[in-house]
Amino acid sequence: MRDDEFDEPIDDFYVISNQLRKQTRSMYNRLRSIQDDSQFIRRVSAQLPQYPVLANQRCGLWYVPPEISSAQSVYFKSTDGHNRNWKFSLRRANTHLFDILQVYNGCIIVDSTRQGKTMPDSFSKTIPIWCAVWNLFRSVGKGEVDVPGNIVSASEKSQMELLVPGFVRQLESAGIDFKKMVGGLKGVLKPVWVTRDCNIEELGGLGTGGTIPVICVCASASVGSGRRVEASFGSDSYLYVQGAADDHELWAQGLTPRLFWKHQHKLLADIDNCEQLAGELVAKQSSDVEGSGYNFVGSTNIAVGGRTSGRPPECWQMFDAVINCGAPEYQDNRDEALKSKYLYLDIPEGKRGQVELGKSIEGAMVFAKRFVENPGMRLLVHCSQGMDRSVGISLAILAKYFGDQGGYEEQEPSEISKETIRTRLLWITTSRTKASPRLSQSSKNAAMFDRALGVIRGERRRFEQERAEWDVERIRLKAQITAHEKRIELLSTQYTAAQRQISLLESLVVGVKSGNDKPMDGNGLEDTGGAVGGIVKETRQRRERSRALLERCLEEIDVLLSSDLVESSGRRRSGAGINGVIESELDNNGSWRLASSVSAPIIGDPNEGRGRDGGRSSVGMMGVNRRDSVGGRKPRVPGFESQEFASLLSAESEALLEKQDSETESSTRGGVPAVDVFVAAHHDDDDDDDDDEIDMVRVTDIANVAQDTQNNISGLKVDEIDVPATTKSLTQWQISKTFTGHLDTIRTLSVRGAHSEDSAQVLSGSDDGLVVLWDVERGSRRKSRRRATGDIAPQCIYRGHLASVTSVVWEEGHEFAYSGSLDSSINIWNLPSEDKDKEDGFAVRQFMGHADAVWDLSLCTRAGVLVSASADGSCRTWSIGRQHFDEPMRNAISTGGVPASVQFVDTGGTQAAVGYVDGGVSVYDTESGVPVLAMGDSMPRVTKVAWNMDHLLAVACIDGSARICDLRSGDTVIKLSRQMADIVAEALLTSVDIVSGKPCAVAGASDGVVTWWDWRNPIQMSSSQVVRHRFKGDEGVCAVQAFSTASGGQYVASAGSDARIFFSKRKS
Repeated sequence: MRDDEFDEPIDDFYVISNQLRKQTRSMYNRLRSIQDDSQFIRRVSAQLPQYPVLANQRCGLWYVPPEISSAQSVYFKSTDGHNRNWKFSLRRANTHLFDILQVYNGCIIVDSTRQGKTMPDSFSKTIPIWCAVWNLFRSVGKGEVDVPGNIVSASEKSQMELLVPGFVRQLESAGIDFKKMVGGLKGVLKPVWVTRDCNIEELGGLGTGGTIPVICVCASASVGSGRRVEASFGSDSYLYVQGAADDHELWAQGLTPRLFWKHQHKLLADIDNCEQLAGELVAKQSSDVEGSGYNFVGSTNIAVGGRTSGRPPECWQMFDAVINCGAPEYQDNRDEALKSKYLYLDIPEGKRGQVELGKSIEGAMVFAKRFVENPGMRLLVHCSQGMDRSVGISLAILAKYFGDQGGYEEQEPSEISKETIRTRLLWITTSRTKASPRLSQSSKNAAMFDRALGVIRGERRRFEQERAEWDVERIRLKAQITAHEKRIELLSTQYTAAQRQISLLESLVVGVKSGNDKPMDGNGLEDTGGAVGGIVKETRQRRERSRALLERCLEEIDVLLSSDLVESSGRRRSGAGINGVIESELDNNGSWRLASSVSAPIIGDPNEGRGRDGGRSSVGMMGVNRRDSVGGRKPRVPGFESQEFASLLSAESEALLEKQDSETESSTRGGVPAVDVFVAAHHDDDDDDDDDEIDMVRVTDIANVAQDTQNNISGLKVDEIDVPATTKSLTQWQISKTFTGHLDTIRTLSVRGAHSEDSAQVLSGSDDGLVVLWDVERGSRRKSRRRATGDIAPQCIYRGHLASVTSVVWEEGHEFAYSGSLDSSINIWNLPSEDKDKEDGFAVRQFMGHADAVWDLSLCTRAGVLVSASADGSCRTWSIGRQHFDEPMRNAISTGGVPASVQFVDTGGTQAAVGYVDGGVSVYDTESGVPVLAMGDSMPRVTKVAWNMDHLLAVACIDGSARICDLRSGDTVIKLSRQMADIVAEALLTSVDIVSGKPCAVAGASDGVVTWWDWRNPIQMSSSQVVRHRFKGDEGVCAVQAFSTASGGQYVASAGSDARIFFSKRKS
């Protein structure tokens, strides 16, 4: 016999075993098991006809035939009775059961359990705890918990009894009148257990001796699954499944208990087509009523109901707005006219709807606000049965907009506590007894619900802050526009006055040329004041000069009036701040320049301030948006420095100018400049001195207006935005990629996978609280038409931090990314796989332990450790990986000062370098927390440290220098300064990176300049400017990283206050 003869039979064995396993738990076997188990429930009900039969949701609903089922059901959860997790949940208080117990003095509750157990924990522990709590609350018991002795140990029983008084105090502090609900009960609540092994004929003596029996009947037989059982009717046999109805969302394919009992014989008649027939019944009955009726929650104007409660037109006669949480829609509700008061949320039923429920909460609350704030309007929230999804949405609305007294509160709570959620859910469950909020109760969804609320609160605070900033900016814009309008009004008045003066001069010229000794006034009439021939001859030349100068003034005023000083469109330009007249853009070299909307210098040579190519040069910007106005001097007024005009400025006119300047200065202290308009009145030409004075004042006034206008434009400042003072051309580097998507300053970035420029991935964090993942290849494919050609679109946006993100780290091949924030937390994010474009935007896990802001992170995946530096004066190490999520913290290192930056300095994660706010760097052993090396005693404040996978450490300092230190000796090897790159302006270095395997470093500074150093030749090091970012206030570049591609290309990634990331490529 050959050995290979066994191969095929072995393969067939595994195939057959898998098929048998599936067939054992097929829909047919499950439904047959449920039907046979229900026969036991019929026998118990016949033996105890005086007690109503109630199903324990959700599994128990399948085992109770409609003819013996009560209209009510209960919800006792098994997880509330799990070992060391015993609970008495106010969300599942089942207070509606008291009405039944008062009438019938007892009840039967039906449930089942899976293979390997005699009864579910809901029967053996949850219901006994429930009975003990209510007995002690009613003062008819001492807190004893009656449990089945063959299932629950004495030790576990005593531990549960210790918790009962605390549960009672929880009831008393809930703010609901439970005394009224239980006032009609006459006896002690006592649980009784009935299984398939019991003799039901011995149950006749229940309910005597002042007890109220709560009879817990387990429908399933504890004989194990997979045994063949003879059918109760017909000739077919089947494979029994214990607890067959459990997790019906996974096998029922939409089949409900009501639909099963209605078509049980049809479904069980054909073993081969059972699933197909069930699918046909579900499709046919999808439009049937799944839930009916509604209940208002307490005294609020919110109602929770089933599908039929949202049926038009009846629902619109009762309610002003409807939120459908996933139930099949009525066609009439899709009418466009109802769009403003009907909201459909596509939330799947069961466990599959947990994620969608969390995503839908924010939209539902925004929609509901305008209806709940008006007490006269009513809002209906419904799903298919009014038990689960609608309860979760209603809970969110009640928690956000309603106070503890049940009324709408205009002031939304800053935080929503668990106690608030518990109280609001109790309102719902007491008002609608059918409510079974499984989605909003599960621990997974509760955590997601808390995170969603946290994100909503963070987004709301950020929105309010931005709105306040925009209000301030709008006020400043209005003030600026008012100033320009007053300036234009002044210029118009001066223009009119100048025209009148020229008219007067023209009349004099005409009179002289015609030989008439009598001058003409401005209206062409002869002046009868006396002979002026001699005066005209003496002043002709001076008047001609005055006229020439006035004509020149008018030309310049025309330029002023025709210039678009205030941009008319409402579009906010990039970097335009409050003035609205500056547009920021990149020149060909990748540096920022500012372009004014004024096409030429206002007064003087129209070519002044332009380069050889006709565009504006940095010198021709007339000081607009610069930190200093050319050494602090007032800009000159071209055209008014001629010798002719200087000869006209007498001492009297100078005094007048000084007076007007002082008046203007005093009038502008209120915020809006007030300008006194001087209008020259007509004077007789008899008085030569007066006439000359009028001419002189007019010319001086116009000169003053031009001077003030020039000064005003030169002094324009754009809020918090500026350009670097350096003007060196960036010839060695060019921008190859631009990443746009953040809304505020980008504090940190990290690049990985840069085998080529197009394969790189970037992770960034910003002041907007977002962590953004960029994939160059995918982002280039998904760019929108509105995005610039070189821009890369974000791939994933992660939300969860409530403050600025200060550090992000990840490594090649690792499934998670990590971020630190000013909110003192470290969030962990799922990274998308190669076949998946996006991931869930919520954090997978959050590390808490720091008492203040987290400044920096460093990751060593080889050792499985993360280190963090915080403003609380400590560094902490964390274990990474899913297996360590519950207890991630490994060690806390007391640094003796406030750390500004931290970086692992070996591949094993055993040593980390820490840079201090007070200056200096120390290297610590991460296991023991003991310092092993100190360096840079005279080193100023450190902002960033970086390691090159060797023995060199780069340190960025506040004095604008970068130091390269030797980790073996602690000495400073090289000190790099920005003067090497011809950068004269002083600025502090905010970030640094050292190139692995090369004698090169790169650093970013607060003035927006990124600098590159190469010290291959230590005697004469080379340096260059890489790129310039716009800076805002005192901030420019916040993060840099150097990387090389497989082809040898050298790149620098940089980010800063302009909310952009640049990839700069070194030219070959």
